Amino acid sequence: MQKNHTTFILILSILSVIICVGSFVFFLRVIRNKNQHSSNILSVLENKMAEKDNATILNKKLNEVQSVSGIIDKHFVDSAHINKYVDYLEEFGLNNKTELAVKNVEISPSVPNTIKVTISVRGTFEDVVQTLAMLEKDDYIISIVSMYLNKDIAPTDSNGIPGVTSSWQADISFNVLSS
Repeated sequence: MQKNHTTFILILSILSVIICVGSFVFFLRVIRNKNQHSSNILSVLENKMAEKDNATILNKKLNEVQSVSGIIDKHFVDSAHINKYVDYLEEFGLNNKTELAVKNVEISPSVPNTIKVTISVRGTFEDVVQTLAMLEKDDYIISIVSMYLNKDIAPTDSNGIPGVTSSWQADISFNVLSS
């Protein structure tokens, strides 16, 4: 009987060891699967966070580019709205106490993104020179091609009173960059 009892305990012990080892292996695999699943989820989460950060950076850069583009566009004449530039030049002359007349505006076929402009400025010497200086310092990017400065002497003034009056006239041709 003792032998049966010992065999029974041995079989029970072997069975419990097999069950423990089996459950250990089972739980080890479950834990590995959970770890693999967790690392996959973390990887996807990191990718999503990186995409979100990149999208945020992209939006900031786009806003920066748009603001810089707005600043840069102030230096170029819009070739579709040349009439606004002509109005600007005429108002520019009035603000500088001169008569500024736009004689010719031509989009240059030989040089891309360039508009050829010819203007005539009339007034006192100081006002004409100040207008020329302000035109060169203006926001628009211009390059003066030619300039002629003449002094007009009239024997009478604008009211017909005899006397010598003088006014100055400048004929200027310049190129302005367009967009």
